[in-house]
Amino acid sequence: MPRIKRQLHGGRHGRLTSDQEDRLYLGHLLPPQNRKEPFASVEEERLAWKAHREELMAKFREPGFRPIAHFVFDLNVPEKDLGRWRYEMPRYLAEAGEMTPQEADALEKREPWLTGGPDDIHHDFRRARCAAAWHRWRGRPELAARWAQKQAELEAALAGAKEVG
Repeated sequence: MPRIKRQLHGGRHGRLTSDQEDRLYLGHLLPPQNRKEPFASVEEERLAWKAHREELMAKFREPGFRPIAHFVFDLNVPEKDLGRWRYEMPRYLAEAGEMTPQEADALEKREPWLTGGPDDIHHDFRRARCAAAWHRWRGRPELAARWAQKQAELEAALAGAKEVG
């Protein structure tokens, strides 16, 4: 069933279009060819988020994740710092004190990289950084240290590859 386009008129934030809703939820995580700027300004986007925050938070909540607008406008995390959102969001939520133990448990069941050590699966330095922070937050200093070491190794390898290339 096609989505019904709803309109946001000027300063009145009555209804969002599907593009506006996507922007508040996904930010610039959409593939470049699918990106549209549905808001005239960042201020208009902020006002739309403020008007529709509760609705969007309820609609798009799953363990460890929130709409991008929550991070940008509520937690003041620059969108560029969210990087690969799947890995970064839980870390920011934990650091902000917004994740309950029940939500953390549910997230760990769904995301196996959050429960194991750095030798268990393939990863990059961003995932290693997030896992180190996650394990520190969950009170697992040994795993946090192992992930931090893996992060340092991966960053060093990346720096070496850039020097060669």
